[in-house]
Amino acid sequence: MKRMKRMLCLILAALMLVSMAGCGAKEQSTTLVLEQPGVTMEYKLDAKGDVVEIITQSSTIDCSMYGEDELQAIEDMISQVEPIYAGIDGVTYEVERGESTIIEVITIDASKSDTLKKLSESGMLPIDGDASKISLKLTVESLESQGWAVKE
Repeated sequence: MKRMKRMLCLILAALMLVSMAGCGAKEQSTTLVLEQPGVTMEYKLDAKGDVVEIITQSSTIDCSMYGEDELQAIEDMISQVEPIYAGIDGVTYEVERGESTIIEVITIDASKSDTLKKLSESGMLPIDGDASKISLKLTVESLESQGWAVKE
């Protein structure tokens, strides 16, 4: 009987260690940048372990690089995406218009699988495979392959 209790205690202790190891995943943040003529984009990924929890994408548009028709097209695009983001729980969408810039900031709570699923279904966030979580490593690799650079 003592031996059985001792074995049970050892098994419970091992289970506790395994479950605590999952809770202690390292928090990390990676920011990637893509510069194109007239637009600078930053993509910040806050993760716990390899699972992205918060995505913050900011785009700074230099209005001096565009004509009136192009700026109107940008404003039209903003008007189209604003209600889509507003209708998804876990997403904030903000636009700040300055004298010579437009700054768009999208913040996504990626820890909510429903948020990721709705963004994926609406075409606002391309996700390959399982839309319940996003891998930090795979996302960084994918963005780097598209010309994004990790910001030091």
